[in-house]
Amino acid sequence: MNLQQLRADNIVRNLFHNLPSFSFFTSFQLSSAILLALGLIACIALVVGLRLLLLFRKQFQEKPVFLELTPPSKTEQDSYTTEKLFSLIHALSNKRTMVDRILGNEIRVSLEIASTKNEGIRYLLRTTKSHANTLRRSLLSYLPQLSVKIVDDYLPKDVEELKNRKYEVVEFKLSHHFAFPLNKQSDLAKHDPIAYITGMMTKLDPTELISLQLLLATDRPTETKKISNIIFYNGDVLEHLNSKNAPGYLKIPAFLLKLVFSLLFTVTMLPFWVISTMMTNEMTPIPHLFGSKPKSDRIRTPFENELVESINSKINQPLFEATIRLLVVVKNSQDLGERISGFASSFATFANHGHQSIVVKKNPNFLKKLMFVSFKKRIFGISTKSHISVSEASDI
Repeated sequence: MNLQQLRADNIVRNLFHNLPSFSFFTSFQLSSAILLALGLIACIALVVGLRLLLLFRKQFQEKPVFLELTPPSKTEQDSYTTEKLFSLIHALSNKRTMVDRILGNEIRVSLEIASTKNEGIRYLLRTTKSHANTLRRSLLSYLPQLSVKIVDDYLPKDVEELKNRKYEVVEFKLSHHFAFPLNKQSDLAKHDPIAYITGMMTKLDPTELISLQLLLATDRPTETKKISNIIFYNGDVLEHLNSKNAPGYLKIPAFLLKLVFSLLFTVTMLPFWVISTMMTNEMTPIPHLFGSKPKSDRIRTPFENELVESINSKINQPLFEATIRLLVVVKNSQDLGERISGFASSFATFANHGHQSIVVKKNPNFLKKLMFVSFKKRIFGISTKSHISVSEASDI
């Protein structure tokens, strides 16, 4: 065996010399591969676009049913019983037809508090015709003294009816990763968040309207399994949840870009790793693909343990995809801003030690009409989703 071949410079030279070459590609083969890739991308885009078109058509054409709920003046139901009611709503929303699953159509339930001068504060539930009777029976089982009746939609038919008034649709979101839980509202007798919310919906003029909408649909994010595994293997789940992730529509390009840079990093650093290993005669860690860090044992603080336990508790509950929206229709801009600020402040009771809270989501002004249509049709937006557990939904 030639000992000169074991020299570091020869190893590096041979390493680069034996890198894969693309010389076997002819110009025709390369052109065919590019055309095939473009054709595949075009087909995928066509299928996705057609699926979205059929989905929006189905959602816009479905006939909703509105149930007005009149609770008794005094109730003795606790937060645990309310949580069981939302578990039932979760189970009902999970029963979808095969067509709905193919299109990605979710069975949506909208819980709303609407206030006007003439009709006062009303509690409404929007559902589909096929689920209306089941929900009605469930509500009466939960609270036998509850009055339930079918009513018409209280919202204006289109945005043109609001042109002489000041209006805005505000969307709220979770401030951090959905796995961080909101503050638990355990004792409703001592502290009822609804009292703060309804307090901002009083003293309206006859032409004014305020409506708070909680739109729910059953969902189970795939990331919950990854988070569970990190917790199970004593990984740093807080670092994972606090890391910035790309939006959903950028995840594939971001992954490919990260893969390219990681491969370049590995190829660039590998020769230096070989030289370092041979010169020091010590086996140093090989450069990690994707820049991953070697796993190290760590001991959590008691505060971290408590937070991780609450995270684990949330992701193991049934989860809803959730959107909280507020529609404010008033006469002047000053009152509009004051009402919105008041609602944003009323959600402060759900803040959890700086890790999670409900905050206003910034939307550009040119989407104002589209936001009203989304509120009117009770459909989810296409932006980043928020997820809440059944216990959190029952608290809100």
